[in-house]
Amino acid sequence: MAIGATVAKVGTRRGVVSAYVSGESLELVREARRIAGRVTLVGKSGLKAITQLSRARDLENVDLDPGTYVGRSDPPEGLLPLDWDELRLDWEKQQRLHRLDVVRAEGTFVPKGDFDALREAFTKTVDAGAVRVVSLHGWWLHSAGLQDLLVLVRHCDEALGFVLAGLFDPLEAAGAVDGLRELLDEASPTARRVELLRTDLAGIGFAAAGGALGSIGLGTSSRHHGLPLLRQAREAYEQRKGIPRVFVPALLAWKKGTELGALAPFDGAGITNCSCLPCDGRDLLRFDQEYKGNLPAGVREDARAHDLYTVFELAKTVLNSRDPLATWVEECRRAERVALGIHSAYRIDLTVPPSVRAWK
Repeated sequence: MAIGATVAKVGTRRGVVSAYVSGESLELVREARRIAGRVTLVGKSGLKAITQLSRARDLENVDLDPGTYVGRSDPPEGLLPLDWDELRLDWEKQQRLHRLDVVRAEGTFVPKGDFDALREAFTKTVDAGAVRVVSLHGWWLHSAGLQDLLVLVRHCDEALGFVLAGLFDPLEAAGAVDGLRELLDEASPTARRVELLRTDLAGIGFAAAGGALGSIGLGTSSRHHGLPLLRQAREAYEQRKGIPRVFVPALLAWKKGTELGALAPFDGAGITNCSCLPCDGRDLLRFDQEYKGNLPAGVREDARAHDLYTVFELAKTVLNSRDPLATWVEECRRAERVALGIHSAYRIDLTVPPSVRAWK
């Protein structure tokens, strides 16, 4: 069964997941949809892919995040605001022209502690029937600002799509996952559509807890709304670009291949041999490499194929279970037991992300 077609059993609230993909490769879009069941495309490249798919009458289980919360809202220098307004895309109109089954408004970013921006995000006009998209700095989920956020959610009538923003993992702070679950509970006491876009494995937990959609990014830049890095952090990021990162199902985490290399003397400690279709028994230790500059295209595509298959197989296991949320929580607990076992046996730290541990 395609994940995007998961049917809830009577009395069990659950959502679906999609693969969050740029539209630069139509082949990847179609492959991601085949495996995940649904794809959420982003921005102008996503709209271009949708136009191509529309011409081919191939738009089933495809939707769009305009992604405008990551771009500039002011006109370029030398262009008058009125001229800029005329040049901007009418994103909602474009989605309706293609008859997409979900239509999303332009998103608004709410920085840390900016209560005026928070109110603006929930009061600006969106077209009737469109999903109101709000990108929230992760701070809002684990601070005193959470209560202000919940009040605005409670008094908002539209369907809601949330994106989480941060330098790295927006859900790593203590209390952030609890805040996300509280946000979902406040937003969906009825049948209102509530989404979590551009996220990581939190999308599985979100859908398991009853969110309509969790859209999981296929790359590091599409697993949250990344904020600008300071110079030192940017330099460190650039140095890491030549090291493959790959999803390790046993740890529910993306790990650098060089981290997994520590397990080579122990035959991967039972967590690196992979039987997924793209790997076909090949060991994840093959990613224990460091390259100068960017990753070679073949290495990047190999890692992405493994990630796509294993992440959405995990999602299918969780969301097709009798009790998706309980299954997800148990998966998180199992990952932590694996990490603790590896540390105990080999004194190697391969930690489970805080945003996974918090689902316990």
